Amino acid sequence: MLSGVSVEVGPRSGVGLLGVNEKKLRKELAEAWNRLERPPGRTSWLELEPVARILHWLGDPGAATYFRQAAEDRTFRADDAGWYLAVGNYYRLAGDPERAGEWLRRAYEAFREEPSE
Repeated sequence: MLSGVSVEVGPRSGVGLLGVNEKKLRKELAEAWNRLERPPGRTSWLELEPVARILHWLGDPGAATYFRQAAEDRTFRADDAGWYLAVGNYYRLAGDPERAGEWLRRAYEAFREEPSE
């Protein structure tokens, strides 16, 4: 979880209010950029996702590019419902409802096929 984002629950309603600390997020973004630029070769979703999420919380439209790249990287490893769900969510956050729907349908079908315990 990003330390620059917090959830506060109201005492009466139980409704969570999302708080964004821009200063902390910008610090975390700098650290995420460093991790993204550090590994030589192909970048993994593990480095792309934090950058995408922080840009998203800051309202930067560039987040979509990083969510899309993270989705494309995870598709190579996607082999179960949880991974399908993550890929679908990345495409959703990237603003690509068609591809998101495709992966979320895969997740749904995979969940339906799993034996219940």
